[in-house]
Amino acid sequence: MMSASDEQDPTARDTTGRYDDTMRPMMDEKTKRDQIAAEAQDLEDEKAFIKGNQNPDGVQEVKQHYIGMFRKEVDFHHKVAYRFEKAYRLGKKVNERKQTLNLEIIDCISEHSGYIEQDPLALFYCLFFCIYYKNEDLVEFLRTLIQKIHSHEKIDKLLEFIDVNGIEKIRSVGEQINSLVYHMVFYQAVDDDLRIVYSQIIRQCRFIQLRDKDALQFLNQRDYELIKLSFDRYTTKLNLLLFFKKSFPLKASTYRRYNQAYYEEIVINNSVESRVAQNYRERFLVTAEDIYIVFDMYCKEDYDEQFMKTKKDEITHKQFIDLFITCLKNDSFKIAILIYTLYLNPTVDMDERMMDILMATLKDSVQFHEMKLFFLHEHFDVLSIQQMN
Repeated sequence: MMSASDEQDPTARDTTGRYDDTMRPMMDEKTKRDQIAAEAQDLEDEKAFIKGNQNPDGVQEVKQHYIGMFRKEVDFHHKVAYRFEKAYRLGKKVNERKQTLNLEIIDCISEHSGYIEQDPLALFYCLFFCIYYKNEDLVEFLRTLIQKIHSHEKIDKLLEFIDVNGIEKIRSVGEQINSLVYHMVFYQAVDDDLRIVYSQIIRQCRFIQLRDKDALQFLNQRDYELIKLSFDRYTTKLNLLLFFKKSFPLKASTYRRYNQAYYEEIVINNSVESRVAQNYRERFLVTAEDIYIVFDMYCKEDYDEQFMKTKKDEITHKQFIDLFITCLKNDSFKIAILIYTLYLNPTVDMDERMMDILMATLKDSVQFHEMKLFFLHEHFDVLSIQQMN
């Protein structure tokens, strides 16, 4: 029963002050309707926002903006390279026309001033074209432009090389400064994916040091023209700390000149798509000589998986003997045992020369000690008296 005080208290039966199991005050009907309406409005606003961002016109506008920027970048480097070459070729025939042709270059640079302000290295390549196409007249114009717009560490370095050595000396093939400057521009052009620049340099240089990254880019882009051209180029050794903050290993350092084996090793040691690797092999591993060059590299580096996968129909018995000797010299005994068991006649093919190599490697290296002793004991009868002594 309720007490008298409960009957007199008007809030004693007021249900609006009750709490649900969440310990929050329960809302009245009006407050609940307002909240549902607000949530519905928020949902509609979110849908409208998403729809606005998915507007095809908006997407096309953004797409066209970036396509325009890309075209400006491509157009600028190709246009300015064409005008530099035009001024060089026609200026040699009619010297009076060179000034007019240089004005065309200046107009082209002015036309792409917006892009040049965004890309600090655009003028770096213009300076290189001044060297490559022997255009001393535009160096001072570019120097003034660089000072007004912006500068860059590599641009300052290139200007310093021009001031100290002069354009004539820098562009002279065989000069040390020529190799230094051309490699600096070559590496930057590969990093910026500017084929119009790095293709000219690789055509000009007889000696070049390719980074693994450079060769990998040629492969991934299926640039077979430059790959084939590099087969006529010799490797060289430069201090990479002149261009980069830290040095890194180079596969080119183990080769005298670039060949099929060099690019095959790049394929093996880098994440190259199987289709790209297959296209390279179908194009460049065709003749028996090409295939043997690659097998020789397999034996030097002990790439046993690739050795087993590659067809050996073109390899002669004499070449297998030579490959076995290569394996012995380089401690590549994983491939050596494969050749020994599958492709050699041990009783006939093993000779004193092989025993000499095995005994020499026993002294020089502790790798595969048991395997070397196995060959020596197995073919003890081959040893000469001098070798046994």
